[in-house]
Amino acid sequence: TYLGDGAGDIAFRSAVSVDYGAGTYKRNTFQSINHDILLRYNNTANPILIGGSVADKNFLNGGGVQVSPNNETGSTITISYNQFDGSVVGGAGIAGSVLRLQNNQKHNITTVSNNTFNNLRWGMSVENYPDVTVSDNTFNPLAGYTGFRHITVNTKCLSSDSPTIPQVEINGVFKANTFNSLTPTVGGTALSFYNHDSQDAALGAFTLGGAGALANVFKKDFSNFIYLGDQVAATSLDYAGFPEYSTANLGAASGTPMACWTKDINIEQNTFDVGAPGTQNRPLDMTAAQRVTLETKLYHAPDNACLGELVFFKPIEVSAKVILQGPYNVTSNTMSDALRQITVGPLFPLSTPYDTMSDFVKRNDFVVETTTAAVLAATCPLCSDPANNAIVDWVWLELRADTGIVATRSALLQRDGDIVDMDGISDVQFPDTYEGDYFLMVRHRNHLGTRTNAKINYVGGSPFVDFSDPNLVTFGATPTSARKLVKVGVYGLWAGNVNQRDLNNNWIILYNGSKNDRMEILKRVGVSTPLNIVSGYYHEDVNMNGETKYTGVGNDRVIILNNIGPNNPLGNITQEPNN
Repeated sequence: TYLGDGAGDIAFRSAVSVDYGAGTYKRNTFQSINHDILLRYNNTANPILIGGSVADKNFLNGGGVQVSPNNETGSTITISYNQFDGSVVGGAGIAGSVLRLQNNQKHNITTVSNNTFNNLRWGMSVENYPDVTVSDNTFNPLAGYTGFRHITVNTKCLSSDSPTIPQVEINGVFKANTFNSLTPTVGGTALSFYNHDSQDAALGAFTLGGAGALANVFKKDFSNFIYLGDQVAATSLDYAGFPEYSTANLGAASGTPMACWTKDINIEQNTFDVGAPGTQNRPLDMTAAQRVTLETKLYHAPDNACLGELVFFKPIEVSAKVILQGPYNVTSNTMSDALRQITVGPLFPLSTPYDTMSDFVKRNDFVVETTTAAVLAATCPLCSDPANNAIVDWVWLELRADTGIVATRSALLQRDGDIVDMDGISDVQFPDTYEGDYFLMVRHRNHLGTRTNAKINYVGGSPFVDFSDPNLVTFGATPTSARKLVKVGVYGLWAGNVNQRDLNNNWIILYNGSKNDRMEILKRVGVSTPLNIVSGYYHEDVNMNGETKYTGVGNDRVIILNNIGPNNPLGNITQEPNN
């Protein structure tokens, strides 16, 4: 036991250094060059206690604390109620972390709690270290230093012999901590996760926050609340942006391969200040606009596809049906699946066509929207009923709030009208959304879209929405005006919106006038060759039979004329809602 008297200034490389031992360290004031307390290679089952209570706190004003590999199973490590100060004499700040936990291959239970970390350039560095709980600590950055990091978690041990150190699956619990920023100055990162030694790295489970008071508190004006590292390199040695990896600091043999952090981490049970100063909310309690702001303060899968996701959503699953007028067959009450059978290119695309259409803009959609040839096959191996479930085309779904579009998804459409995900059979997942009440809108590349008039309750379930049902009230002048009656008791989307928006930015079907839809069909077959038939997957193919025709039996132009009204060719049909 090292018991101090609450006074003293030890200006040595290490105030207390212990190899192959444990001990209790309390009521000391240390200010050293490199380590205030350095504990390595504990080969006993005895506990390590640094601080332990308010009365027993240490004042650690120098290089802080380092706990390195334990050689014996059964020890516990507790670091609590201490005050760390990273400012050093003169206020420039300690470049390294003030608390370093390294290489817990023996899985000794480690608790870091109720400490105050002041004047930080770098707070905690958790390196190749599982079984750690970090709770009820307060982190404060060094004034004027915007590059601060409060806590970093890394598969790499920052050591001269990094490549030879046995790696262990890392995990941890971080709860009830308060991360302060330099507000109103924007800067710094509260919590970072790196995979900078990917040789034998294993990323285990990390718990961030919890119910009630267990939530971590992330204050306003961080550059990043939470950051997942996407550094990829054959070696970490002298890697730009990480001066601690330099040859001068760690030595020429310290380099390790670096890879993306791929583990998802749930962050729902934390509070973030993304509104008025001092306003802390969990994502569930945020407005849509605040969740958009939150996203800008996170670095994860949406920023680089190699990364895991910081999950703050409660995903919604949409179960819906829609009929497209163009390919609809009144007799069979199904739609033609001719597009997937095209043999002359361009063929039916395996990836969503909406990514290349400027009028369809993604919102909170980070899904890889690609299907397979097997899903499109004539036998439809995943379908229980190929005659009804074969794929017709791609459609576009939107979840909307009063303030606008919250999330979008591309999806596949079956012959019977069911809208399905990329496997051709499942309901459509919106993984980057949050449970709640939303309007559902369905759109198509050459049909006008429609939207539910009332919000759908997507909390704990997925109500079936049938846009072909005359009893469903859709937004518009009347309960059904946004849709076309294609058969008694069956409604579909209006066909012929080839040109998407007109010159006034309206979603509209036009037969004549500027930017009309009819002319697009003529352009496809050739203005000087109106009798041509052009095969392939084109949005001018209004009846979606795999052929674009301007004249003759089954031509696409006449569908637009009939919808407008043969006696009213200067009329139009406008989408409801027209946005």
